[in-house]
Amino acid sequence: MSRNESVFEPLLSVTSAARVLGLSRATAWRLVWAGELPTVRIGGRVLVEPETLRQFIADRRSNGSEKTTARLGTGPVANPAGSGGEDDSG
Repeated sequence: MSRNESVFEPLLSVTSAARVLGLSRATAWRLVWAGELPTVRIGGRVLVEPETLRQFIADRRSNGSEKTTARLGTGPVANPAGSGGEDDSG
């Protein structure tokens, strides 16, 4: 094993990164195009550094943030009229 091989992990294609994340290839590319998943461009290839992928995952760990819950539709919701909630009329 050469010195460089012991220092650097192989870069991942966007397709490989999608597999690691459990996403479709199209979704992974949307993340790249939106600038949410940083990449390295070498020649004509678009690659993802393993450390960048680890950081991407760490940044999105569920912590009950409003952004995550709102997107999933699980955040606080006002009680719509007629939904069977308590009646304040008396």
